Amino acid sequence: MSQSSLQLLLHAGELEYIVKTIRASLNKNDRFVGGCLFGLWRNSLKQPVIQFVTGPGENFDDSRGIKNMFSSKHVESCATIMMEKHCLLHLGFWFYGREEEDQKKAESMVFTSGPKYNVLLFINYEEARGESLGGEYLLRKGRMEESSPLFREDVLPDHSSFRKFKALTTEINSKGDKVSPVHDGRPVRQNAANLIENLPSRVQVEEAVTSDKQWYATGEGMEFLQLLFQYFQGADITPDMSRDTVTQDMQFGLSGGYCLDFPANFPKKMPTLRAADGSRHEFKRRSNSDEDVCKTVVQAVVDFLRNPPQSSRYGGRHTSGGRGGNNY
Repeated sequence: MSQSSLQLLLHAGELEYIVKTIRASLNKNDRFVGGCLFGLWRNSLKQPVIQFVTGPGENFDDSRGIKNMFSSKHVESCATIMMEKHCLLHLGFWFYGREEEDQKKAESMVFTSGPKYNVLLFINYEEARGESLGGEYLLRKGRMEESSPLFREDVLPDHSSFRKFKALTTEINSKGDKVSPVHDGRPVRQNAANLIENLPSRVQVEEAVTSDKQWYATGEGMEFLQLLFQYFQGADITPDMSRDTVTQDMQFGLSGGYCLDFPANFPKKMPTLRAADGSRHEFKRRSNSDEDVCKTVVQAVVDFLRNPPQSSRYGGRHTSGGRGGNNY
């Protein structure tokens, strides 16, 4: 998949509303939550431009299942208003779910319900160790679906003109969706702007994807890259991504002068942590083949940075417990 040929655009204010809706859902211990995506479709580029999002409605109950959320009367009434009064298409849905099974159900319902919907935006949001935001969107391209991480460059500034239109937000509110009107000129709140700023950069990733021999040049590799950013941000770390100009190997610059060096065949081989003096700390995979390797890497790095070993006057690799290094 070419990242440059696939792009969804939406305004920062719409992401702000999605995050607000997810927070409210988490407070109620809902297993999942979602809503509609309304906007325009640029046929020349096969590119959706999201202008307005809604939540699940005030009568939402996750125990009724995902299908009910995607086909409720609330969805129908909002879609009618958007199309008949504002000429906005119902492009698809956004979805937040904690369970992989729920995500698969959401994907199946959106893309097997006929040609009506073209977009599914998965949102990853964490509060446990500081807020972090990530996402992935799936677009229908003919009979196929293509996916891409949500990049910082996909987010347009400020609120859409539709979100600022008081008559629209008032009418949607009357249908049971507590949307946030912004006709008072309020900018996107700073905490939402910070979350968006910490999304991975499309420019950095596209510059890095130059060789099909590199792990990050595959679709699975792009998913690994997104997860790494998400987990690091959840630990209040924003890596400075770059690549070696000779080998094209990916590098994450970290605080304290450390650099996380990824081999070309990651995750088969684990990355190493390089200190400013050139010494290295090696990580090893657990024997469990089902582990979340990205989470393992980030946790190992976080643990190391919190308790770095004493520098050896002889330099070389930092190892512990033999030549193999730490078994994280």
